[in-house]
Amino acid sequence: MRRSDMPRSVARCATASPRRGRRATAIALAIGLLPAAVALTTVDAAQAAVAGPRVQLTAGDHTVTAAWSKVAGAASYTVRYAAKASLAGAHSVHTTTQHVQLTKLHNGTRYFVAVTANRATGAVSPATAMAAATAHATPADGYPYAVSDVHASPAGPDQVQVTWSGGGRATKVGIIAGGESTTTAMHFRSAWYPATTHSVLLTVPEKYRKSLGAGTGNFVFVRVVQSNSTAAKPAMHLHFDIGDSYRISTLASSALAGSDPAPATADRLKVAELNVQSYTATEHFSSTDQWSARKERIAKTVLKAQPDLFLTSELDTHKIDPKCVNHTHNTKGPHTYCATALSELASLLNSGATPLKAATGDAYQQVLAQSAKHNLGGQITSGAQIFYNPAAMTLESHGFLSPAIDLGIRQSGVQDRWWSWAKFKLASGREFYAVAVHLPAIDSGPNMTAMHAAVTTAAAAYLAQMDSANLPIVMGGDFNSDPIRNAKPATAILVKAGYTDAAATSHRTGARYATFNGHNGGGGTDPGYPTTAVPHRYNTSRIDFILTHGNARSYSYANVLHIDGERFQKSYQGSDHNLQLASIGIGDPQ
Repeated sequence: MRRSDMPRSVARCATASPRRGRRATAIALAIGLLPAAVALTTVDAAQAAVAGPRVQLTAGDHTVTAAWSKVAGAASYTVRYAAKASLAGAHSVHTTTQHVQLTKLHNGTRYFVAVTANRATGAVSPATAMAAATAHATPADGYPYAVSDVHASPAGPDQVQVTWSGGGRATKVGIIAGGESTTTAMHFRSAWYPATTHSVLLTVPEKYRKSLGAGTGNFVFVRVVQSNSTAAKPAMHLHFDIGDSYRISTLASSALAGSDPAPATADRLKVAELNVQSYTATEHFSSTDQWSARKERIAKTVLKAQPDLFLTSELDTHKIDPKCVNHTHNTKGPHTYCATALSELASLLNSGATPLKAATGDAYQQVLAQSAKHNLGGQITSGAQIFYNPAAMTLESHGFLSPAIDLGIRQSGVQDRWWSWAKFKLASGREFYAVAVHLPAIDSGPNMTAMHAAVTTAAAAYLAQMDSANLPIVMGGDFNSDPIRNAKPATAILVKAGYTDAAATSHRTGARYATFNGHNGGGGTDPGYPTTAVPHRYNTSRIDFILTHGNARSYSYANVLHIDGERFQKSYQGSDHNLQLASIGIGDPQ
C-alpha cells in the first residue's frame, strides 16, 4: 500500500524502522473505536530472500487478536506488545501457532505489537519486513461489526470451505451450519477461531453425511458468527444477542460438499425424470389443466429436452374411459386397445424428431391379474414407467418390482406402487439398468415414515441382488420425501446403499425453485399450476430426483422450468412438477 493510500493515523506510525537482527512486525492498536488494519512493508535487498510475517489484527473487548503468515524455517514466534511504539516495558508471549489473543488490555488504549520468528536453534532470524497499523478495540459492551461477502464452496469429500470479509470488534469467530438457510435443520457448528480468521474448512458430521455429505446433492448452508465475549467458549446462538455481544451474518451462503468426479471414460446419456401427474388427479380441474390438454404439453416438454432416457411417475395404466371393454393384449387376430395415459403419451413421444419408446409396456392386464392373485383389492399402480431412445441404446430386458408382492411390504389402504426396471446396452457395449420409482408421500398417513423407509431399504437390496454384475444403475422418480425436513427420507437410505444424487454437481441450475410447482409462484386457476414464477431466496426443497449407482456420475443437472420473464410458459406447463434433467456418464462395471 502506498503511503498516500493509507489513513492518516496509519501513515503517522508507519515510519518506524525494523529492529536490527529480527524478523519483526510491529502493530499499533488503539482500543475504543472502529477497527482498521493496514500494513507497510519495506525490505532491504540483502534481506529479500527471506520473507517476514504478514500480521493481521482484530480488536475486541479488552483483547486484541493477532495472526500472521507462516515464516519459512521458523520453529516458534515471539509476540511482544506494549502501549508505547518503542515497546518499552513490553509483555512477551511465545507460541508455535500463528495466532495469539492478547487479553486483560485496557479499552481505549493504543497498543503496539511486534511478532518475531525464531529459528529452531534459538537464534533470532534476520529482520526482513516492517509493518505498522492502527486499530481500535471496543468498549466493554461492544457489539461485533458485520461480516460481508460470506461464500461457501465445495472442498474435500464431505467438506465445505467458508470464506468472508469484514467483521471485527470481536474476540472470536465461528461457523454455524445446517441443511436450510436458518441452519436449524441438521444443525452443526465449528469450533471458535481467532477473531482474525476469515476462512474455515467445515466438515459435515458423520450423522448428517447421508443427507448433507458427498454425493447427496443437498446444500450445506453456513452463517458466520462472531462474539465479543471474554468467555472461552460462549454459546453459538441461532439469533443476534446483544447481551452476549454476539452477531450472526444476515445472509446465508450454501455449497455442496465435495464429491467424487464422474468416470473418466464413459458414455454420456441425457436422462430426464418427470412426475406427469395422473389424469385422475386433474379430472376436476379447469379444462386447460386436465389430462386431455396437458398430455401435449408434457410431450412438448420432454421432447424439447431430447433425453436418451426418460423416467416417469403417475403415468396411469388403467383405462381413461371406464366403459371401454375392448382392452386386450391378444396379438393374434384383430384387437383394439382402450386408451390409457401411458398409451397416449407413448404415442406422442414416439412421433418426435428424436422418438422415445416405452420400455416396460402397458401393465394394465398384469396389474389386474396380480391384484386378484394376491388379494390386493385393486390397490396397485404402475405409473413409474421407462422410455428410451432406440437410436442410443438397445432394450435387453425389463420388469416390475412390487413392494407388496416382491418385497412382502404392504399396508392397508395404501396403494402398492410398482417400480419399473429395464436393462439396456449402449453402442459401446456397456450395459446399465434404469429404474423408475414413485413412492407414497412420507407424511400421508400413520406409519408411512416407517413404510417409506422399509420399501426403500428392501428395494435397494433387491436391485443389488438383481445387478450381480455390478452394472451402473440410473434411478429416477418422485420420492415424495424431503431429504432435509423428513425423518428417514428415501434418498438418505439410497445414499447409504451406495447411490449418488445426480444433482451433486457444480454444473447445476434451477436450485432456487422447488421441483413441485405448488411452491414456486402464485396465481393460476388450479393448484400446482401458478402463472407467476417466483424463485426462493435460497436453494430450496426437492422431492423429485435422479440417482446413480456404481460407475456412473453426473456432469450436469437442471431443474427445468420454462419461464418467460416472471411467468410460466403455459405451452410447457403439463404437470405440477418440473422436469429433472441430468447428463450422466455410464462407465464400465466396478
